[in-house]
Amino acid sequence: MELSKNFSTDSKHEELVYKKHAQQFYTYKLKGIVIHTGSADAGHYYSYIKTKSNNQEEKWLEFNDMKVVDFKASDIETECFGGK
Repeated sequence: MELSKNFSTDSKHEELVYKKHAQQFYTYKLKGIVIHTGSADAGHYYSYIKTKSNNQEEKWLEFNDMKVVDFKASDIETECFGGK
């Protein structure tokens, strides 16, 4: 199987692909995060979801089984196993 016919690692090609649209086309706002702890055989899923209140104020909530609590967006980096 030869991938080189359909796939290019040429940086000029990649640059052209990503310049098809204006920069704001590639910008997104994070709305939710799904977390899995455990292994591939077993584990636990829970979510962080950004919501809007009646006055349109955005806030994050943690949905973990029957527990739904406020969540600080500043904790995303440490709580979601990411980093800078």
